[in-house]
Amino acid sequence: MHKNRLKEHAERRHIPLPTYQAVNVGLAHRPQFRSAVSIDGKSYISENLFPKLKAAEQDVARLALKHITEGVKDEGLSLILERPTSFKSILNHYAKKMNLVIPPYDTVQQEGDAGYLSSFIFNGKRHAGDPAKNKKDAEQSAACAAVLSNLESFLL
Repeated sequence: MHKNRLKEHAERRHIPLPTYQAVNVGLAHRPQFRSAVSIDGKSYISENLFPKLKAAEQDVARLALKHITEGVKDEGLSLILERPTSFKSILNHYAKKMNLVIPPYDTVQQEGDAGYLSSFIFNGKRHAGDPAKNKKDAEQSAACAAVLSNLESFLL
């Protein structure tokens, strides 16, 4: 599972596929494998030992994905926050790419001069934004909540 996800990540990014190396640190009759993987110029080594090579490779792929995900989240969040008015566009693009229904927004004007609140259901989960001065900003705020909630899925 993790090896497949790492391979798919490389294919989406148009980078060379990951390469695995393993070493047996156990005895011939009782092997204990530790694995390493290289992807996009970075190498990751599993700290864990496994009796089967396949399990060692899955573990190091999991480790690599964890580090890549953290880096992509940080990079993606920085890019997103540079253009805060793009949240609805990001959400719509993702929905089309994944063949999901583009969400209808439920936007209501609050009592008095409190502005607007917007929420919607996206991929089975309700997302609500912060109060805003106008309907457009309220919908952007709700879309922002959805993007930040699903950041890993959107970026990987």
